[in-house]
Amino acid sequence: VDLLRPYALEELQRARSEHGVAGAKVHLASAGFDFREEVHLAALERIVAWTASERIPLLVHLDPQLRGTTVEDLRHLLDAAFGPH
Repeated sequence: VDLLRPYALEELQRARSEHGVAGAKVHLASAGFDFREEVHLAALERIVAWTASERIPLLVHLDPQLRGTTVEDLRHLLDAAFGPH
C-alpha cells in the first residue's frame, strides 16, 4: 500500500474486511517517503496504529533512498511512528 495516498488506510481496512488479509506491508521508497517530512511520519503512524489495534503484523520496507538520511532521521521515524504503539 502506498501509505502517502489519502485512501491508504481505508484500502487496508477494506482488504482486511473483504479479503481477510493477515497483515500489511508498506514500501517507503516506492511511496516517495521522506524520513524528515512530518506529514509522511504521520501517515506511517496511522498505519502503525491501525495494525496495532487490529493485532496484525506490519512489514515496513525501510529503504532510505534519499541521500543524506541519517541515523537520527531513522530514530525520529521510529519514535514518531512506533513509539506510541
